[in-house]
Amino acid sequence: MRSLGFKFSALVVALLVLASLALTWMATRHERQALEAEVRKRGQALASNLAEDAKVPLLEEDQLALEVLVGHAGNEDGLTAARLLDRTGTVVASLDRSETGLVLEAQTNGAGDEVRRIENLLWIAAPVVYSDVPVGEAQIALDLQVLVEPVVTDSQAQLSAVAAGILVLGVVGGIGFVALLVGPIRRLRAGVERLTDGDLATRVPATSGDEVGELTHAFNKMGESLQQKERIQSAFGRYVNDYVLTALLEGPAGEQLQGAEREVTILFADIRSFTRLSEGMKAGDVV
Repeated sequence: MRSLGFKFSALVVALLVLASLALTWMATRHERQALEAEVRKRGQALASNLAEDAKVPLLEEDQLALEVLVGHAGNEDGLTAARLLDRTGTVVASLDRSETGLVLEAQTNGAGDEVRRIENLLWIAAPVVYSDVPVGEAQIALDLQVLVEPVVTDSQAQLSAVAAGILVLGVVGGIGFVALLVGPIRRLRAGVERLTDGDLATRVPATSGDEVGELTHAFNKMGESLQQKERIQSAFGRYVNDYVLTALLEGPAGEQLQGAEREVTILFADIRSFTRLSEGMKAGDVV
């Protein structure tokens, strides 16, 4: 049979584990969202800067300058793709040289930044505008797996360490609390066992003012009542017939003893010279 201490400790551990998991999940989720928002802002800034720097080279069809701009953008951490499109959608410069010359669909149509997420890649497109006229588009891709996940993983490790510490403290505190709670109950159980074995003088000291303390007081009162009943029964047993004593002790409260009709047999016997014999004897010897 599992003890109350084991059950309470298991409950505390389960609650702490669930609370730690929930808090870790919420914290990492919030952090991931915040990091992704920062990556988005950074990507929009990179795409806008690339588009701003590529205006003149696009108009002048300066291939070398365009490739330098794309290569410089590729030095950013987590950036996996960068390319420049002219007004026809043709790729004029790209980190992936195999894309040069391909015709792709523009994402912005000159109407502001466009952000798309494809799996772990965050694609950001910014229009290249010269004198309010769209002349091309800058596109970059940032890898969220590289930029976000390492930070989230590190945070999860730190939160797990903190949760483990809290779990250990909770278990230690739970064991201490259980010891305080179960100690009086165990003493009360030992008192009940002694009382069951016939030790009516058993008393258990009440160490708290809670429900367990009230139960202890009730147990002590019960012991006093049983002990008093035992004294009365022992005293009456010396002078009263067992039948009468049982009727007194076990009868309903307030019921008075009454006469009863019984068929009995009476034997009258006489001892010759009994009077002369008993005159010189004590009462106890006569009986």
